[in-house]
Amino acid sequence: MIEPFGLLLAFSGAGTGGVRFALSEGADALRWRVLRESAGVLPGASDPFLVRDTGGAIHCLTAGGDGVRVWTTADLETWSGPRVLPVGVTGVRAPKAYPDGAGHRVIFTAGGRAYGVHTAGLDTAGLDTATAPVPLLDRSGDDVALLHANGVEYRFHSDGGTLVQCRRDGDSFTEVKHGIGDGEAAVVFAGLGGRTWYLLAGTGDGLRPYVTRGIGIGAWQPASPDGMPAGARRGGVITVTEDEFKRLEAHA
Repeated sequence: MIEPFGLLLAFSGAGTGGVRFALSEGADALRWRVLRESAGVLPGASDPFLVRDTGGAIHCLTAGGDGVRVWTTADLETWSGPRVLPVGVTGVRAPKAYPDGAGHRVIFTAGGRAYGVHTAGLDTAGLDTATAPVPLLDRSGDDVALLHANGVEYRFHSDGGTLVQCRRDGDSFTEVKHGIGDGEAAVVFAGLGGRTWYLLAGTGDGLRPYVTRGIGIGAWQPASPDGMPAGARRGGVITVTEDEFKRLEAHA
């Protein structure tokens, strides 16, 4: 079992020099230190999202014109890839992946629509099992993010530029909160300890954070963006162990 000690953020955006990585200030998910040597680690990549599989390997999904590109690391220093998850549509951006017990659900946006596919895994063999893309929303929309909390799946998306939280009820979703704030649903994650949740919204001014301890009612409050990495627009967050945190801290 992986005991979380800190948080790692992968991000990209205007002026960031491609994909970069930042480490949380201890357990503080609102303050990040950019790793000095992270520029150019994943050449030509953008729109990163981090996910750790059940075997402990860490994957970084990035956008690709012909599909989703997947990079993999065992030590957070050396990355292999990219391998391509072909999804049958062009113009892919903002890919994300979520373990679902039987592989991973991969979601992304293309042509103004949000889609989802299922794979048996994020290794080479697993990527070859990808299902056909299925629309996630019944209309055009921006970035979509998912969150599992307290046994419930929540979906976040943008409606006319404002953020919306919905709760899965069977095969449909029920709106929980409309108007959380402005921007796209770049990433949503649980803080260390599992009692606080964070939403980092992508805006023209960078990542804008929101915080809640009432995830079930969508009681989000804006937080100061001063601790966010400069220029970041999109990203993904995973927890890291104490050993991983200390090795990464040497590059902060």
